[in-house]
Amino acid sequence: MPHPRQFVLMATLGRTDIQVILPLGGRPHRVSVATSCTRAFQEACFQNHFPWKVHPVGDPTLAIPEDRTIYVHFDPQARTLSSSSVPGEPVGPYDCRGGVTLCAPILSGTLVAIQRLQQQGRLKEALYVLLFSTRREPPEPSEPSFAAPILKTALAEAFDLSEEQVSECVFLERGDVYQQDTWGERHLACDAARRIDSAVQQLQMRYGNDPPLAVIADVGGIPETKSVLVESAHYRFGEVLLLRGTQPTSWGPASGAGRLISPAESLQARRQVRILLNMGAFDAAARLANTFVTVEQRRAEPWRVWLAAVAASFHGENPQAELLFAAEYTSEIRRELRRVLADGPPLLAAFRVEAALRGEAWTDALRATFTFLDASSLSLINRYLSLHPDRPCVDLRTSLLRVDRLSEPTRHALGLSDRPPKVYLSAELLGRLLPRLPPGPRGAIAALKSSLRQVRHFRNVATHSWLTGEQCKTVREALENVGLWNAFSPPHFLDARWVIDVLGHLGIEQPDVSYQNLIHAILNDMDAYSLLSA
Repeated sequence: MPHPRQFVLMATLGRTDIQVILPLGGRPHRVSVATSCTRAFQEACFQNHFPWKVHPVGDPTLAIPEDRTIYVHFDPQARTLSSSSVPGEPVGPYDCRGGVTLCAPILSGTLVAIQRLQQQGRLKEALYVLLFSTRREPPEPSEPSFAAPILKTALAEAFDLSEEQVSECVFLERGDVYQQDTWGERHLACDAARRIDSAVQQLQMRYGNDPPLAVIADVGGIPETKSVLVESAHYRFGEVLLLRGTQPTSWGPASGAGRLISPAESLQARRQVRILLNMGAFDAAARLANTFVTVEQRRAEPWRVWLAAVAASFHGENPQAELLFAAEYTSEIRRELRRVLADGPPLLAAFRVEAALRGEAWTDALRATFTFLDASSLSLINRYLSLHPDRPCVDLRTSLLRVDRLSEPTRHALGLSDRPPKVYLSAELLGRLLPRLPPGPRGAIAALKSSLRQVRHFRNVATHSWLTGEQCKTVREALENVGLWNAFSPPHFLDARWVIDVLGHLGIEQPDVSYQNLIHAILNDMDAYSLLSA
């Protein structure tokens, strides 16, 4: 159970948030005001054209039965309410000058839900109430323009607040309620959404770095405002409780708890992931796919976890891939990731260069290029100088040389015959080992080193900080001129002849095809394993 929190309440108001209590059949009933005169009736109340009061919010209001077969019309000249049944027979009129009793049935349900949570120890006291409404000019007859000022005193009493702790944000005074996006979908006008978010931000700023819980009452108002209010509250307050009727429907951060991913959300996420993958941003794609996603949602779309395994591999981490792939799934990502991991660090390093170049991350690309050189050098030594293929002489994780796994002629030539079984592989020792390679791999690694000679002095800069814009330009032009990088169209690195030559001597063919196969595997699994039953 969450620790009890103080809270602020936010709600959008609609025409059904205020009803009138009238005597019908010898007892009071709650009835709604007709949409054609909602604004006129509320404005008359606000301007005190007749006496009025608000019935206590909460259980006292909910105890009064509602008659949904009747709605009332307001005559602003006669100041009367005429009630009609749905078939159209009038009942009344009621003279408002004798006094009118109003009530807030939906917010009463909100108060009951909050009181229940307080009794359960899940909520503390309210700190503030913020109401959202519209007041357009020219007037819109159905608009509940004065609901907030009418209910202000009653809500302050219900939540034991001062009237200064109950405020209103009028988010629409002129212009259209809706706009269309580039797909023709209707959404709340941007000016209105900005006012809502600004009001939420100002409320959050009252509490500094320790904001209270934001409670959103899903009551009346324009439907499109609710998603804006909820997302703004998540953004500004972090933790949100959504109340619908008298029950909490979600609790906590914007995690999507308690629901599956909608088809539209799933397709949007897949589109964004594809764009990021084409930019080489594997880590960003994995974070986008897995942020605010619950365990149940990952079961419905397991490719999200598999993508995280790919991103971890690019960072040199062991993703423990077999633990991430359930046996019942025939995952293309698993197949391709196995192949890439089996080919070892040089291919992963080459992929990191390619990915960085696709994202125009020049410093990362330079670092990864030298990592590729180092990883390839050590892997070639393991492949060609180890006594047994399954017992490599260099530990790639620790850079220790296993002297006892070298041939005796090699140990003797390097003066290592009397050395301990394990020695640190220094740059000097590496320089003496590489010439012992057979001519083919020796020539390939030497050519790769030569292509990097012009930018070697930038390696330390890139290791300890970031290259300046001018340095990036110098590096890029130098490596493009020798044909190691290609900044114009992919593949940017994997089809360079030195890369193909070095990897070929390690038994790795067509690295550019392997890279694309991994991308296609991710895209195919996204389509195959989306919108499943959790």
